[in-house]
Amino acid sequence: MFTTFTANLAGDIKDNLRKICTVEELRRIEVIHLDAWVSQFLRENDFSYTIVYDDVTEKLWEDAIARSGESIDLPPSFYSDEWAKVVAAHEAFTREKYLKVMRIGRGTRLDRKTRMQIWNVFDEYLSLMKEQQVRDVDTAMYECSVVLSKNPSAAYSSVIIDEGQDFSANAYRLIRSIIPEEHRNDIFIVGDSHQRIYNKRAVLSKCGINIRGRSSYLRVNYRTTEEIRKYAFAILKDIPFDNLDDEYEEESLCQSLTHGEYPKFMGFKTLTDECDYIVNEITSLTKSGIKPSDICLVARTHKLLDDYKKALPKAGIRVYEIKRNKLDDRTFDGIRIATMHRVKGLEFQYMFIAAANNRVIPLASAINENDPVSKNESLTSEKCLLYVALTRAQKAAYITSYGAKSEFIS
Repeated sequence: MFTTFTANLAGDIKDNLRKICTVEELRRIEVIHLDAWVSQFLRENDFSYTIVYDDVTEKLWEDAIARSGESIDLPPSFYSDEWAKVVAAHEAFTREKYLKVMRIGRGTRLDRKTRMQIWNVFDEYLSLMKEQQVRDVDTAMYECSVVLSKNPSAAYSSVIIDEGQDFSANAYRLIRSIIPEEHRNDIFIVGDSHQRIYNKRAVLSKCGINIRGRSSYLRVNYRTTEEIRKYAFAILKDIPFDNLDDEYEEESLCQSLTHGEYPKFMGFKTLTDECDYIVNEITSLTKSGIKPSDICLVARTHKLLDDYKKALPKAGIRVYEIKRNKLDDRTFDGIRIATMHRVKGLEFQYMFIAAANNRVIPLASAINENDPVSKNESLTSEKCLLYVALTRAQKAAYITSYGAKSEFIS
Protein backbone atom coordinates (compact mmCIF):
# COMPACT_ATOMS: atom_id res chain seq x y z
CA MET A 1 0.00 0.00 0.00
CA PHE A 2 1.42 3.38 -1.06
CA THR A 3 -0.58 6.11 0.61
CA THR A 4 -0.52 9.85 1.18
CA PHE A 5 -2.75 12.65 2.41
CA THR A 6 -4.30 14.05 -0.79
CA ALA A 7 -5.88 12.65 -3.95
CA ASN A 8 -3.76 14.93 -6.17
CA LEU A 9 -0.50 13.57 -4.83
CA ALA A 10 -1.71 9.96 -4.95
CA GLY A 11 -2.43 10.44 -8.64
CA ASP A 12 0.99 11.98 -9.20
CA ILE A 13 2.67 9.07 -7.37
CA LYS A 14 0.78 6.57 -9.53
CA ASP A 15 1.95 8.31 -12.71
CA ASN A 16 5.58 8.28 -11.52
CA LEU A 17 5.47 4.62 -10.49
CA ARG A 18 4.47 3.73 -14.07
CA LYS A 19 7.84 5.15 -15.15
CA ILE A 20 9.92 2.93 -12.87
CA CYS A 21 7.85 -0.23 -12.19
CA THR A 22 7.09 -3.22 -14.35
CA VAL A 23 3.47 -4.21 -15.06
CA GLU A 24 3.82 -7.10 -12.61
CA GLU A 25 5.19 -4.80 -9.88
CA LEU A 26 2.34 -2.34 -10.40
CA ARG A 27 -0.19 -5.14 -9.89
CA ARG A 28 1.24 -5.62 -6.40
CA ILE A 29 1.08 -1.95 -5.38
CA GLU A 30 -2.10 -0.15 -4.40
CA VAL A 31 -1.73 3.63 -4.55
CA ILE A 32 -4.53 5.43 -2.71
CA HIS A 33 -4.83 8.44 -0.44
CA LEU A 34 -5.75 7.43 3.09
CA ASP A 35 -9.23 8.96 3.28
CA ALA A 36 -10.24 7.09 0.11
CA TRP A 37 -8.88 3.87 1.59
CA VAL A 38 -10.93 4.44 4.75
CA SER A 39 -14.12 4.94 2.69
CA GLN A 40 -13.37 1.83 0.63
CA PHE A 41 -12.62 -0.31 3.70
CA LEU A 42 -15.78 0.74 5.51
CA ARG A 43 -17.95 0.00 2.46
CA GLU A 44 -16.38 -3.45 2.21
CA ASN A 45 -17.33 -3.97 5.87
CA ASP A 46 -20.97 -2.91 5.38
CA PHE A 47 -20.76 0.60 6.82
CA SER A 48 -23.15 2.75 4.82
CA TYR A 49 -22.22 6.25 5.96
CA THR A 50 -20.33 8.96 4.07
CA ILE A 51 -17.17 10.75 5.22
CA VAL A 52 -17.72 14.52 5.34
CA TYR A 53 -15.43 17.52 5.65
CA ASP A 54 -15.32 21.19 6.60
CA ASP A 55 -18.52 22.64 5.14
CA VAL A 56 -20.66 19.79 6.45
CA THR A 57 -18.91 19.35 9.81
CA GLU A 58 -19.10 23.09 10.53
CA LYS A 59 -22.89 22.87 10.19
CA LEU A 60 -22.95 19.73 12.35
CA TRP A 61 -21.09 21.54 15.13
CA GLU A 62 -23.41 24.54 14.95
CA ASP A 63 -26.45 22.24 15.18
CA ALA A 64 -24.88 20.19 18.00
CA ILE A 65 -24.26 23.33 20.07
CA ALA A 66 -27.84 24.49 19.51
CA ARG A 67 -29.35 21.09 20.33
CA SER A 68 -27.27 20.69 23.49
CA GLY A 69 -28.74 23.80 25.09
CA GLU A 70 -25.33 24.60 26.57
CA SER A 71 -24.40 28.28 26.71
CA ILE A 72 -20.60 28.12 27.09
CA ASP A 73 -18.83 31.10 25.57
CA LEU A 74 -16.81 29.07 23.06
CA PRO A 75 -16.91 29.28 19.24
CA PRO A 76 -17.80 26.25 17.06
CA SER A 77 -14.13 26.08 15.99
CA PHE A 78 -13.17 25.26 19.58
CA TYR A 79 -15.36 22.14 19.57
CA SER A 80 -14.04 20.86 16.25
CA ASP A 81 -10.45 21.42 17.42
CA GLU A 82 -11.12 19.78 20.78
CA TRP A 83 -12.69 16.80 19.02
CA ALA A 84 -9.75 16.34 16.65
CA LYS A 85 -6.85 17.19 19.00
CA VAL A 86 -8.14 15.70 22.25
CA VAL A 87 -11.00 13.24 21.71
CA ALA A 88 -9.84 11.63 18.46
CA ALA A 89 -6.12 12.06 19.16
CA HIS A 90 -6.44 10.12 22.44
CA GLU A 91 -9.39 7.89 21.42
CA ALA A 92 -11.44 9.44 24.23
CA PHE A 93 -14.77 8.73 22.54
CA THR A 94 -16.78 8.36 25.77
CA ARG A 95 -17.69 10.88 28.47
CA GLU A 96 -15.65 8.98 31.06
CA LYS A 97 -12.50 8.95 28.93
CA TYR A 98 -12.87 12.59 27.95
CA LEU A 99 -13.17 13.71 31.56
CA LYS A 100 -9.87 11.98 32.38
CA VAL A 101 -7.79 12.67 29.27
CA MET A 102 -4.84 15.10 29.39
CA ARG A 103 -5.24 18.25 27.31
CA ILE A 104 -1.55 19.18 27.02
CA GLY A 105 -0.99 21.88 24.40
CA ARG A 106 -4.54 23.22 24.47
CA GLY A 107 -4.72 26.90 25.34
CA THR A 108 -8.21 27.08 26.88
CA ARG A 109 -8.29 25.63 30.40
CA LEU A 110 -11.36 23.62 31.37
CA ASP A 111 -12.63 22.52 34.77
CA ARG A 112 -14.58 19.28 35.21
CA LYS A 113 -17.99 21.01 35.05
CA THR A 114 -17.12 22.72 31.77
CA ARG A 115 -15.81 19.45 30.31
CA MET A 116 -19.13 17.80 31.15
CA GLN A 117 -20.98 20.64 29.38
CA ILE A 118 -18.67 20.27 26.37
CA TRP A 119 -19.31 16.55 26.27
CA ASN A 120 -23.05 17.28 26.00
CA VAL A 121 -22.22 19.06 22.73
CA PHE A 122 -20.07 16.11 21.64
CA ASP A 123 -22.94 13.76 22.45
CA GLU A 124 -25.27 15.74 20.17
CA TYR A 125 -22.56 15.75 17.48
CA LEU A 126 -22.33 11.96 17.63
CA SER A 127 -26.13 11.71 17.45
CA LEU A 128 -26.28 14.01 14.43
CA MET A 129 -23.64 12.00 12.59
CA LYS A 130 -25.60 8.82 13.29
CA GLU A 131 -28.90 10.36 12.17
CA GLN A 132 -27.44 11.77 8.96
CA GLN A 133 -25.32 8.68 8.20
CA VAL A 134 -22.06 10.65 8.06
CA ARG A 135 -18.72 10.66 9.87
CA ASP A 136 -15.85 13.09 10.11
CA VAL A 137 -12.61 11.46 9.00
CA ASP A 138 -11.14 11.15 12.52
CA THR A 139 -14.16 9.19 13.74
CA ALA A 140 -14.14 7.07 10.58
CA MET A 141 -10.46 6.18 11.04
CA TYR A 142 -11.10 5.16 14.63
CA GLU A 143 -13.96 2.88 13.54
CA CYS A 144 -11.67 1.34 10.89
CA SER A 145 -9.10 0.58 13.62
CA VAL A 146 -11.80 -1.05 15.77
CA VAL A 147 -12.84 -3.31 12.89
CA LEU A 148 -9.22 -4.23 12.15
CA SER A 149 -8.50 -5.01 15.81
CA LYS A 150 -11.28 -7.59 15.74
CA ASN A 151 -10.44 -8.96 12.29
CA PRO A 152 -6.77 -8.28 11.43
CA SER A 153 -6.28 -7.87 7.69
CA ALA A 154 -3.45 -9.49 5.73
CA ALA A 155 -4.11 -7.43 2.60
CA TYR A 156 -0.69 -5.74 2.64
CA SER A 157 2.82 -6.79 3.60
CA SER A 158 4.06 -3.19 3.73
CA VAL A 159 2.82 0.40 3.80
CA ILE A 160 4.70 3.37 2.29
CA ILE A 161 3.60 6.84 3.42
CA ASP A 162 4.44 10.07 1.63
CA GLU A 163 3.85 13.50 3.24
CA GLY A 164 3.76 11.80 6.63
CA GLN A 165 3.80 15.12 8.51
CA ASP A 166 0.14 15.66 7.56
CA PHE A 167 -1.13 12.43 9.14
CA SER A 168 -2.84 12.63 12.52
CA ALA A 169 -2.22 10.32 15.47
CA ASN A 170 -5.48 8.61 14.54
CA ALA A 171 -4.18 8.00 11.01
CA TYR A 172 -0.94 6.47 12.29
CA ARG A 173 -2.78 4.18 14.70
CA LEU A 174 -4.85 3.06 11.72
CA ILE A 175 -1.68 2.37 9.69
CA ARG A 176 -0.34 0.31 12.60
CA SER A 177 -3.64 -1.62 12.62
CA ILE A 178 -3.31 -2.30 8.88
CA ILE A 179 0.14 -3.85 9.53
CA PRO A 180 -0.48 -5.04 13.12
CA GLU A 181 2.67 -7.14 13.56
CA GLU A 182 5.97 -5.28 13.38
CA HIS A 183 8.45 -6.81 10.92
CA ARG A 184 11.31 -5.73 8.68
CA ASN A 185 10.21 -3.17 6.06
CA ASP A 186 6.66 -3.11 7.39
CA ILE A 187 6.19 0.70 7.35
CA PHE A 188 8.25 3.32 5.50
CA ILE A 189 7.47 7.01 6.12
CA VAL A 190 8.69 10.13 4.35
CA GLY A 191 7.78 13.45 5.95
CA ASP A 192 8.87 17.04 6.43
CA SER A 193 7.41 18.95 9.37
CA HIS A 194 8.26 22.25 7.63
CA GLN A 195 5.41 21.34 5.27
CA ARG A 196 2.83 20.63 7.99
CA ILE A 197 -0.05 22.73 6.65
CA TYR A 198 -3.05 20.91 8.13
CA ASN A 199 -2.26 21.59 11.79
CA LYS A 200 -2.00 17.89 12.60
CA ARG A 201 0.76 16.44 14.74
CA ALA A 202 1.52 12.90 15.79
CA VAL A 203 4.29 11.31 17.83
CA LEU A 204 4.99 8.04 16.03
CA SER A 205 6.20 6.12 19.10
CA LYS A 206 2.90 6.88 20.83
CA CYS A 207 1.05 5.38 17.86
CA GLY A 208 2.89 2.05 18.01
CA ILE A 209 5.38 2.94 15.28
CA ASN A 210 9.03 2.67 16.32
CA ILE A 211 11.52 4.78 14.37
CA ARG A 212 14.14 5.27 17.09
CA GLY A 213 17.53 4.44 15.57
CA ARG A 214 15.86 3.82 12.20
CA SER A 215 15.30 7.33 10.90
CA SER A 216 17.43 9.28 8.43
CA TYR A 217 17.53 12.90 7.31
CA LEU A 218 17.64 13.81 3.64
CA ARG A 219 20.20 16.60 3.65
CA VAL A 220 20.13 17.57 -0.03
CA ASN A 221 17.22 19.39 -1.66
CA TYR A 222 17.10 18.30 -5.30
CA ARG A 223 14.02 20.28 -6.32
CA THR A 224 14.66 23.95 -5.78
CA THR A 225 17.57 26.36 -5.80
CA GLU A 226 19.56 27.32 -2.73
CA GLU A 227 18.26 30.89 -3.06
CA ILE A 228 14.61 29.81 -2.99
CA ARG A 229 15.31 27.37 -0.15
CA LYS A 230 16.94 30.08 1.98
CA TYR A 231 14.13 32.57 1.30
CA ALA A 232 11.49 29.98 2.19
CA PHE A 233 13.30 28.85 5.35
CA ALA A 234 13.60 32.47 6.51
CA ILE A 235 9.78 32.61 6.69
CA LEU A 236 9.95 29.79 9.26
CA LYS A 237 12.65 31.42 11.39
CA ASP A 238 12.50 30.61 15.13
CA ILE A 239 9.84 27.92 14.68
CA PRO A 240 10.95 24.50 16.04
CA PHE A 241 10.33 21.51 13.76
CA ASP A 242 10.31 17.86 14.79
CA ASN A 243 11.19 14.58 13.09
CA LEU A 244 7.62 13.22 13.66
CA ASP A 245 8.76 11.63 16.91
CA ASP A 246 9.45 14.52 19.30
CA GLU A 247 13.08 15.00 18.26
CA TYR A 248 14.27 18.28 16.73
CA GLU A 249 16.92 19.17 14.16
CA GLU A 250 18.34 22.39 12.72
CA GLU A 251 17.43 23.57 9.21
CA SER A 252 21.13 24.07 8.47
CA LEU A 253 21.37 20.32 7.87
CA CYS A 254 19.71 20.81 4.48
CA GLN A 255 21.03 22.52 1.36
CA SER A 256 20.30 22.72 -2.37
CA LEU A 257 22.84 21.95 -5.07
CA THR A 258 21.51 24.32 -7.74
CA HIS A 259 21.52 28.12 -7.78
CA GLY A 260 19.45 30.91 -9.27
CA GLU A 261 17.80 34.21 -8.39
CA TYR A 262 16.12 34.92 -5.06
CA PRO A 263 12.31 34.95 -5.21
CA LYS A 264 11.08 38.24 -6.65
CA PHE A 265 8.44 40.27 -4.81
CA MET A 266 6.37 42.96 -6.54
CA GLY A 267 3.62 44.97 -4.83
CA PHE A 268 0.87 46.83 -6.69
CA LYS A 269 -1.97 49.20 -5.89
CA THR A 270 -4.69 47.23 -7.66
CA LEU A 271 -5.54 43.70 -8.77
CA THR A 272 -5.52 44.91 -12.39
CA ASP A 273 -1.95 46.17 -12.08
CA GLU A 274 -0.88 42.89 -10.47
CA CYS A 275 -2.53 40.82 -13.22
CA ASP A 276 -0.87 42.93 -15.94
CA TYR A 277 2.54 42.19 -14.39
CA ILE A 278 1.82 38.45 -14.09
CA VAL A 279 0.61 38.29 -17.71
CA ASN A 280 3.78 40.03 -18.92
CA GLU A 281 6.06 37.69 -16.94
CA ILE A 282 4.25 34.53 -18.09
CA THR A 283 4.28 35.75 -21.70
CA SER A 284 8.02 36.43 -21.46
CA LEU A 285 8.65 32.93 -20.04
CA THR A 286 6.64 31.14 -22.74
CA LYS A 287 8.28 33.20 -25.51
CA SER A 288 11.67 32.07 -24.16
CA GLY A 289 10.64 28.44 -24.69
CA ILE A 290 9.18 27.49 -21.28
CA LYS A 291 6.20 25.17 -21.62
CA PRO A 292 3.03 26.66 -20.08
CA SER A 293 2.50 23.43 -18.12
CA ASP A 294 5.79 24.11 -16.31
CA ILE A 295 4.34 27.33 -14.87
CA CYS A 296 1.94 27.43 -11.93
CA LEU A 297 0.04 30.27 -10.24
CA VAL A 298 -1.40 29.82 -6.76
CA ALA A 299 -3.64 31.89 -4.52
CA ARG A 300 -4.68 31.35 -0.90
CA THR A 301 -8.42 30.80 -1.50
CA HIS A 302 -10.75 29.61 -4.26
CA LYS A 303 -12.43 33.02 -4.35
CA LEU A 304 -9.12 34.76 -5.00
CA LEU A 305 -8.15 32.13 -7.57
CA ASP A 306 -11.30 32.95 -9.54
CA ASP A 307 -9.90 36.44 -10.24
CA TYR A 308 -6.92 34.95 -12.08
CA LYS A 309 -9.04 32.28 -13.79
CA LYS A 310 -10.89 35.17 -15.44
CA ALA A 311 -8.01 37.61 -16.03
CA LEU A 312 -5.42 35.28 -17.57
CA PRO A 313 -7.60 33.80 -20.38
CA LYS A 314 -8.71 37.35 -21.29
CA ALA A 315 -5.03 38.07 -21.92
CA GLY A 316 -4.72 34.98 -24.11
CA ILE A 317 -3.17 32.69 -21.49
CA ARG A 318 -4.78 29.26 -21.23
CA VAL A 319 -5.24 27.91 -17.70
CA TYR A 320 -5.85 24.49 -16.20
CA GLU A 321 -7.09 24.35 -12.61
CA ILE A 322 -5.75 21.63 -10.33
CA LYS A 323 -8.59 20.61 -8.03
CA ARG A 324 -8.97 18.39 -4.95
CA ASN A 325 -10.24 15.33 -6.82
CA LYS A 326 -9.01 16.13 -10.33
CA LEU A 327 -5.59 15.01 -11.51
CA ASP A 328 -3.33 17.26 -13.53
CA ASP A 329 -3.86 16.54 -17.25
CA ARG A 330 -0.32 16.95 -18.53
CA THR A 331 -1.55 16.86 -22.15
CA PHE A 332 -3.33 20.20 -21.64
CA ASP A 333 -1.18 23.05 -22.95
CA GLY A 334 -1.73 25.80 -20.42
CA ILE A 335 -0.38 27.17 -17.17
CA ARG A 336 -1.54 25.48 -13.98
CA ILE A 337 -3.52 27.38 -11.37
CA ALA A 338 -4.52 26.12 -7.94
CA THR A 339 -5.06 27.06 -4.33
CA MET A 340 -1.88 26.88 -2.26
CA HIS A 341 -3.09 23.66 -0.60
CA ARG A 342 -3.58 21.86 -3.91
CA VAL A 343 0.06 22.04 -5.05
CA LYS A 344 1.33 20.10 -2.06
CA GLY A 345 3.70 17.40 -3.32
CA LEU A 346 3.82 18.80 -6.88
CA GLU A 347 6.59 20.75 -8.62
CA PHE A 348 6.90 23.25 -11.47
CA GLN A 349 9.79 25.15 -12.99
CA TYR A 350 8.21 28.53 -12.21
CA MET A 351 5.80 29.47 -9.41
CA PHE A 352 3.69 32.61 -9.03
CA ILE A 353 2.30 33.23 -5.53
CA ALA A 354 -0.41 35.78 -6.23
CA ALA A 355 -2.46 37.99 -3.88
CA ALA A 356 0.09 37.77 -1.06
CA ASN A 357 -1.91 40.47 0.67
CA ASN A 358 -2.42 41.54 4.24
CA ARG A 359 -5.14 39.39 5.93
CA VAL A 360 -4.86 36.90 3.04
CA ILE A 361 -1.47 35.41 3.96
CA PRO A 362 -2.04 34.63 6.78
CA LEU A 363 -5.76 34.25 6.11
CA ALA A 364 -7.57 36.25 8.81
CA SER A 365 -10.43 33.74 9.11
CA ALA A 366 -7.97 30.88 9.74
CA ILE A 367 -6.48 32.52 12.85
CA ASN A 368 -8.15 31.91 16.21
CA GLU A 369 -7.58 35.17 18.07
CA ASN A 370 -9.38 33.92 21.21
CA ASP A 371 -6.88 31.18 22.10
CA PRO A 372 -3.14 32.00 22.16
CA VAL A 373 -2.07 28.38 21.59
CA SER A 374 -4.43 27.88 18.65
CA LYS A 375 -3.43 31.28 17.26
CA ASN A 376 0.24 30.32 17.32
CA GLU A 377 -0.48 26.93 15.70
CA SER A 378 -2.56 28.59 12.97
CA LEU A 379 0.10 31.19 12.21
CA THR A 380 2.70 28.42 11.95
CA SER A 381 0.45 26.49 9.53
CA GLU A 382 0.02 29.62 7.40
CA LYS A 383 3.79 30.16 7.28
CA CYS A 384 4.27 26.51 6.33
CA LEU A 385 1.71 26.93 3.56
CA LEU A 386 3.66 29.81 2.04
CA TYR A 387 6.85 27.75 2.45
CA VAL A 388 5.21 24.88 0.54
CA ALA A 389 4.05 27.15 -2.30
CA LEU A 390 7.52 28.66 -2.70
CA THR A 391 9.35 25.35 -2.64
CA ARG A 392 7.28 23.89 -5.48
CA ALA A 393 9.51 26.04 -7.73
CA GLN A 394 12.47 24.36 -9.40
CA LYS A 395 13.98 27.45 -11.03
CA ALA A 396 12.26 30.66 -9.96
CA ALA A 397 9.47 32.00 -7.76
CA TYR A 398 7.49 35.24 -8.07
CA ILE A 399 5.47 36.74 -5.22
CA THR A 400 2.93 39.49 -5.92
CA SER A 401 0.41 41.47 -3.91
CA TYR A 402 -2.00 44.37 -4.30
CA GLY A 403 -2.89 46.79 -1.55
CA ALA A 404 -1.05 46.08 1.69
CA LYS A 405 1.37 43.16 1.44
CA SER A 406 1.45 40.08 3.68
CA GLU A 407 3.18 40.43 7.04
CA PHE A 408 5.19 37.31 6.12
CA ILE A 409 6.89 39.05 3.17
CA SER A 410 10.11 40.89 4.00
